[in-house]
Amino acid sequence: MQKTMIEILLIEDNLSQAELIKEMLSEARQPEFFVQHVRNLAEGLSQLQSRDFDAVLVDLGLPDSQGLETALTVRRQSKRTPVIALTVLDDEETALKSLQMDIQDYLIKGDINGALLTRSIRYAIQRKRDFETLRESENRYRTLFNAIDEAFCIIEVIFDENEKPVDYRFLETNPSFGKQTGLIDAQGKRMRELAPKHEEHWFETYGKIALTGQPARFQNRADQLHRWYDVYAFRFGQPENRQVAILFNDITERKQAEAEIQRLASFPLMNPNPVLELNADGQMIFCNPAAKQIVENAGYNNSINPLIPQDMPVILQNLRDKKAGQYFREVEINGRFFEELVYIAPQLKSVRIYTMDITERKRAEEALRKSELKMSTIFHAVPALIGITTMAEGRCIDINEAGLRTLGYRREEIVGRSTLELGLWESRSERDRMIRLLEEQGYIRDLEITFRSKNGETFTGIFSAEPIDFEGEPYLLSIVNDITERKKMEKEITRLNADLAGQAAELGEANRELEAFNYTVAHDLRKPLTVINGYCQAIKALCNDSLDEACKGYLRETYDGTLRMNRLIDALLKFSSMAQVEPLRETVDLSAMAHEVAEELKLAEPERRVAFRIAEIVLVDGDANLLRIVLDNLLGNAWKYTGMRDEAVIEFGVTQFDGKQACFVRDNGAGFAMADAEKIFVPFQRLPGSEEFKGFGIGLATVARIIERHGGRIWAEGEPNKGATFCFTLRS
Repeated sequence: MQKTMIEILLIEDNLSQAELIKEMLSEARQPEFFVQHVRNLAEGLSQLQSRDFDAVLVDLGLPDSQGLETALTVRRQSKRTPVIALTVLDDEETALKSLQMDIQDYLIKGDINGALLTRSIRYAIQRKRDFETLRESENRYRTLFNAIDEAFCIIEVIFDENEKPVDYRFLETNPSFGKQTGLIDAQGKRMRELAPKHEEHWFETYGKIALTGQPARFQNRADQLHRWYDVYAFRFGQPENRQVAILFNDITERKQAEAEIQRLASFPLMNPNPVLELNADGQMIFCNPAAKQIVENAGYNNSINPLIPQDMPVILQNLRDKKAGQYFREVEINGRFFEELVYIAPQLKSVRIYTMDITERKRAEEALRKSELKMSTIFHAVPALIGITTMAEGRCIDINEAGLRTLGYRREEIVGRSTLELGLWESRSERDRMIRLLEEQGYIRDLEITFRSKNGETFTGIFSAEPIDFEGEPYLLSIVNDITERKKMEKEITRLNADLAGQAAELGEANRELEAFNYTVAHDLRKPLTVINGYCQAIKALCNDSLDEACKGYLRETYDGTLRMNRLIDALLKFSSMAQVEPLRETVDLSAMAHEVAEELKLAEPERRVAFRIAEIVLVDGDANLLRIVLDNLLGNAWKYTGMRDEAVIEFGVTQFDGKQACFVRDNGAGFAMADAEKIFVPFQRLPGSEEFKGFGIGLATVARIIERHGGRIWAEGEPNKGATFCFTLRS
């Protein structure tokens, strides 16, 4: 059914010209035209991606594309849509070139009128449809041509001046041709060139068919090819072309079987295979020992004799009618396979049945079939694109399911067509580069290529290829792993790394500025503290005797406050510096270090009764100076928060956490509520109830930063009035 509305994509940057074309097309009534107008090539390609049009009118002088390449770009984007070029230049050479490149028409803007434009569009659509129909028909023919098991070729018979056939040239051959003849790259070559001693009767037979047009079916032997053939040949095309199409099968094995059966038939009693003979009444008149062994349980009853064909009545009638003949059949008996030659011999008034045991051959064929099925299953299951193409033309012989999905084609659209014809290569130079590498190296490994799918989308793939041989014919096995997404991710990673590097540089600069600020603030804070501290000492030295106890207390509190403030400044600077220190890794004995810290704590408060339980030989990989700060803080914290205990216990040891070694410091001191655990390692965050213990809330934050710099983690567990445990891991 013809469409009532023809949809046109008009790519024209000149608005007045576009309006004129719309007006011309609006005058048409049967069919009507719908025109979608865009002003540049990019918009046009976008429209072609999102919807289908019946035809495209494209100006060859657009802002973003110039010349004939503009129309070719449109055609590549939508290969099935006819393209008509619009131009102001009356250039006959360019017009001819455009038609050769499948541009349907080339119209000069100044010559266009409504009737011409309408006719051009309608003719272009019809020509494109006819071409697509022809191409689909050719593809179906090519698929059948390449898929059939029978060998097929088209030849041109060559005659001498006396019209005697003397040779023939192969015009086309299918893949089975090479398998059944052993002739390599026969297409375009003459038979005398490939097989100089080829028998004359072949040339005479094909010459007669070319001249008379009478088809022929025959069996004959080609001695130089060492094969027998069953041939059907007929004239192809016009008589003056003198071409013959030949469909044939290699029957060498069958002929060898016939010869072997005939040889064994000459001494049937010694034949290891069954031999039977029946008279015209169907009675068995001879049965050799091999046959007798099979049929003896049948009691020579023909109705259940497995060696006798079911259509024996027809065969016996042919014998009675004195119609000689022979035919083959296969039969299975008790798990073994036999090939039978049933020979009707009117001159002997009998039917002879000669058999040959072909069980091993059948098993080999079945094993081969299963192997081929297994390989086919693997071939189609591999997630990468795998294709087999002819070496010379790059014509696709087979492609797996992943390849069809990646490229967006149906099997019948791709098999039988060349990769260049399909436009799979981004450019011809890409394929030329592949061929050069193949010639230089003999194979290709991990070559990064860009290829194109049916809808014009480009992909990046890792391409590997290896020449293979099928029955003497060279082919190319290609494997492509689609890495388009990986390339996109690599670009994104590169971008993110660049952003990260920029952020790291900014962070480094910010840290340097913060460090400078910290030292500046510390200096500015210490200066007035030093003055206050000095005045406190001077007042005490000069006026202490004249001050009452309340004033002395105020003076002491002021002096102690300056000392606490000074220690807080030191703690802040130390905490800030932890972010910049890179650990210098070495083997550190934490057990020995814990003993040192414990002794220092005991010397500071010898009156306290504290039991230290320190595990021996706890070795880690880390920075000794930084890890000393960790133990100073953790063991110091445990000492501080067990101050209210008469019998304090502080432990240092190791345990296992997620398969890794974790060190811990445990005490039986004041403890804490687990709801507050997240606050412990936050700077200046002191937990409820800790006011009675000295500190600024910066020590554990410093510990956490050191552990993080070592690639480890730290966590705490506790319970009010039952103690606390601090665990940490270090990266090996």
